[in-house]
Amino acid sequence: MTEIEKPKNRSTLRQLVGKEYFILKRKFDWYFGDKKWATKKDDVLLKNLVFTHKSMILRPLKDVDMYLQENKRTNLAIATSHLNKLLIKPGETFSIWKCVGRPTKRKGYLDGLVLNQGKIGKDTGGGLCQLGNLLFWTFAHSPLQIVERYRHGFDVFPDVNRKVPFGAGATLSYNYIDLQVKNETEHTFQLHIWLDKTHLNVELLSEAEINNV
Repeated sequence: MTEIEKPKNRSTLRQLVGKEYFILKRKFDWYFGDKKWATKKDDVLLKNLVFTHKSMILRPLKDVDMYLQENKRTNLAIATSHLNKLLIKPGETFSIWKCVGRPTKRKGYLDGLVLNQGKIGKDTGGGLCQLGNLLFWTFAHSPLQIVERYRHGFDVFPDVNRKVPFGAGATLSYNYIDLQVKNETEHTFQLHIWLDKTHLNVELLSEAEINNV
């Protein structure tokens, strides 16, 4: 009988070094790769709505302190400030992490809910996967081409009034687990993203009238 290989139990130091290696590798691609990144904003919103979506910010979750949910609101507010009114021009690639940057306490990020190797925990900037889920679902209903996306490994909260099916999200971890889309059309698109009292909201806008995919 063939023995099933058990998961390797790597030390915390090795995990940290490995993570920083992949972060540096991705940064090298940002600055020396051949992609043209979406970085410009315009305060004037484009006129044509391509797709809109929203997701609830605070959801009571079993065995999860609500302060982590409140902290998530703060983390989302900081992250979305870097994305709101961003233009994605023809030939450009949009990356969440290229725009948002590393979530740190110095920037105002708080501890939030994270998933690590199948376990629930907390870390600075936790909760930003909600942003990845929202944007992936939006981009999936647009002409933009999704060029990088990682699925959640399992459904932690299957009973929390889900409106989008599990498997239709995008997990994030700075910066090598990213969500990226490329604009291979002839039209410019724009993100309009904001928080209200209950929801994280997004509109994908375009300079031209475009039928939803």
